[in-house]
Amino acid sequence: MLNNLFSLKTDFTTIYLIKEEVELFNSIDKNLIDNFKKILCKINNRKIDFQLSNNNFDEQYLLSFLDNQKKNFYPLDYKNVWSSYIFFLNYFEFSDFKFNIKIFQNIHLKLNRYSALGKINKLLHFFPFILIKPNKKNKSFFYKYFPSIHLKDAAFVGKKCFMGSYCYHYKKTKFIKKGIREVIKNLDDELSKKNYDILLNKNTETNWQNYFNKATKNFQYSDYIKLDENSVIINCGVENGMELKLFNGVSEIYNIDPGKDNYLDKSVEYLLKNSKTKQHFIEYALYTNKNIYTELEKNKIFEVKKLTDIIKEYNIKKISLIKSDIEGAERLMVDDLIQICTKYNSQLAISIYHTNHNEGEDEKLLDLVNIPLKLIKALRHNYNFYFNNYSYERWEGILYCIPKSL
Repeated sequence: MLNNLFSLKTDFTTIYLIKEEVELFNSIDKNLIDNFKKILCKINNRKIDFQLSNNNFDEQYLLSFLDNQKKNFYPLDYKNVWSSYIFFLNYFEFSDFKFNIKIFQNIHLKLNRYSALGKINKLLHFFPFILIKPNKKNKSFFYKYFPSIHLKDAAFVGKKCFMGSYCYHYKKTKFIKKGIREVIKNLDDELSKKNYDILLNKNTETNWQNYFNKATKNFQYSDYIKLDENSVIINCGVENGMELKLFNGVSEIYNIDPGKDNYLDKSVEYLLKNSKTKQHFIEYALYTNKNIYTELEKNKIFEVKKLTDIIKEYNIKKISLIKSDIEGAERLMVDDLIQICTKYNSQLAISIYHTNHNEGEDEKLLDLVNIPLKLIKALRHNYNFYFNNYSYERWEGILYCIPKSL
C-alpha cells in the first residue's frame, strides 16, 4: 500500500525526528522514543545519530511516526503485543539482533504464554515426545481409546509448553488438510504460499525463523492494498485504532465497533484532529454480541447489524477497502463480503486467525481454511488472493483479496 514504510534495518547514520511527534509520544510514555532508538541501534549494530528536525536537514532522513506522506514512515504501535516494536523490546531483553530459538522461548515464559504439562507428561518431560489423551469424538477406534504420541519441538521447555499457540500442534482432519492444500494452490504469489504453509504446517522454530526474517518491516494491513485520497474504507473493529495511521489521507473511513472511539490511543486522537480524512464512528456489533472483549462493553448488549445493512443505512456508495478484525465474526460475514465485492469491487483485508469457538479441537483451524476457500470460490475470476501473518504465534493472519482490475 505504502512504499515509504520504514524498515528497522537501515543504512541511515542520522535520523531526524519531528519535534511535535516526539513531545506527543513522550507525554504518553517517556520511554517510547528512547526505546525505539535503542531498538534501531541494536538491529543495525551501530550508533545512529537522532536529531530533531530543523530548518537545515535533509528530508531523505526524516522519519515520521504519524504522517504517512513523509518519505520515511514508521507507524509506531506500542499497544499491540504483536507489533515489531513490542517484539524487539522483548527480544532485546535477552539477546542482540540474531535469531535464537531460546530467546523466543524466554519471551513466551516472560509473558506467561505457556501451559503446564499434564501429570503423566510432567513425569515423562525428559522424553522427546508427549502422550495425547484419547479423543472420544474421534471416529478412529485407535485414537478414540488409546493415547497417541506427539513429538516435541521448540514449543516445549521442561514441564511447560506453548503448543496451543502454533497450528503445527493441532490435529488436522482430512477436510482441514485438503483445505490447506487448496488455499495454498490458489494464493497468488510465492510469499503468500510460503507464509500460509509455514503457519499451518511447519514446526514452532520454523514459524519463529520466518517471523524474525520479516520483523524489521512487517506492518499489519500494509501489504497489497492500494489506496489514494479518494478512497473510502469500512473499518470493522477499531479499539485503539492504530491502523488509522496507515489509512490516514483517504477520503472517508466508516469505523464500526461497539466501543466507537472510546479506546482510541492518544497518538491516534492527535492524528485525527489534524487529518482531512472524514471519520465516522458507528456503535454497532457486527453479526453477534459474543466475543466483545473491551472492558466496558463486554457485559453490555449492543444492537447487532449486518455489514450490508450498515452500508444501506449510511448510504455508502463507494467502498475501496473493507478491513476486519472482529474476533471471529468474519465467518458470519463471508456471504455479505462476496455480495459487496461483486457490487463495489472492494479490496479486503480480513482476519482469519480466530478459533472457531467449538468444542471439537479439530475445528480450531476452520477459519484459516473455510474463509479463504469461500471467498476464492466466489471471487476467483475477478480477484487475486494473498496472505501474511504478523505474529510469531498463530495469530494476526490476514487474507488480502485484491481486484485484478487494480
